[in-house]
Amino acid sequence: MEYLGPCVTVRPRKDGTIRLRFDVRRNRPDGWKPSIPILVDGRDSLKREALEQKRPQTIARAENLFRELELMRAQEAGERQGPPVPEGDRTWRKLIQLRCEHGKWLDLAFESKRTYGSTHRRILELFEGDPALLPSVVTDSQIDKLVRTRVASKYRRRALMIELRVLLRKAMREGWRSKELEVEVYGRRPTPNMRPWTVDELRCLVTSALTCGEPGVAKLLLTQWEIGQRLQSVRNFRYGHQYANGCFSYTCVKTKRDVRIEVTNPTARRILDEDYRHGAYMFPSSEDGRPFTGRHLCKVFARIRKAVPNFDPKVQLRQLRHTVILELALAGCTIPEIASITSHAMQTVHRVLEHYLPRVSELAGQAVAKRELRRQLNAEGLRGEVIVEGARRIFLG
Repeated sequence: MEYLGPCVTVRPRKDGTIRLRFDVRRNRPDGWKPSIPILVDGRDSLKREALEQKRPQTIARAENLFRELELMRAQEAGERQGPPVPEGDRTWRKLIQLRCEHGKWLDLAFESKRTYGSTHRRILELFEGDPALLPSVVTDSQIDKLVRTRVASKYRRRALMIELRVLLRKAMREGWRSKELEVEVYGRRPTPNMRPWTVDELRCLVTSALTCGEPGVAKLLLTQWEIGQRLQSVRNFRYGHQYANGCFSYTCVKTKRDVRIEVTNPTARRILDEDYRHGAYMFPSSEDGRPFTGRHLCKVFARIRKAVPNFDPKVQLRQLRHTVILELALAGCTIPEIASITSHAMQTVHRVLEHYLPRVSELAGQAVAKRELRRQLNAEGLRGEVIVEGARRIFLG
């Protein structure tokens, strides 16, 4: 069928004539009909032989309807967006408010919103109140100098830089900021001083936790070594709910994924089951028998670590989760298999392994052993036995 205009469909009839319709199936403005007749000489039907002669009229009528449709769509979009923000109200506080009203923000988890909220408060402390630092006029050099002189933590600087870039791009889309003032600030990923755990360090800290009267922390460390889950999930585990019959089953608080992990280590299974009471918390605090909060757990862990003489302060509790990723990778697990256990995104697992694997001496030893084996095979040749079974041939070297 030749072109008859935008959104035009041809509907044949039994008497041999055709009808022309302007059909809009989606994104219709309020009051716009899904199908509108295209009248030719005052009629909505014509013979096929006359279609070629009436083609210019049909195209002109369809294009007029399409322009009217686009105009109504633009008017409705402007009404949804609301009136433009006056220049005097184009502040950082208003920009953050617009970001928090967007659908992407509303879909974030509560913990993520709380983290971003602390970054927003820090941005307001640094930039609000100075007309030269408004989001419509602030420059790249001003941002870099202010953040580097006022924020000491390199991790905090990176979070601020990333969020500032998001907010300033939002200001460009809202028409507050010129495209010539595009800021290329980006926080360089800092190199952490922390490192993965070893089995001996785990044993020392578990013993120290028992000595300090914190059996809940000792059992938490052993559990994390087995399953490597997020601490905000594990802290609140209860017998009979998240753990029963030697199996962990719960929903991740961040990704909302259902996780099911069976404990196959007999020692870990015995330690977990010896205090089994249905409904009781698995890792309670010795003070009140309640689960640890994040801040309280960090303080207790620091006290347990200091109780071990000359213990490396680079061993952090949160790195225990990364250690599980590393141990699984060294055991030959693939990235999807690791992500299914630890509830990480596969990109995160890849980044963790990219950071830690080059530093593992065990991996270097395995590589040297494989290289030496290849040299021996090349020098001596392959020796073995060929087993023939039907159409199959198997070489045992």
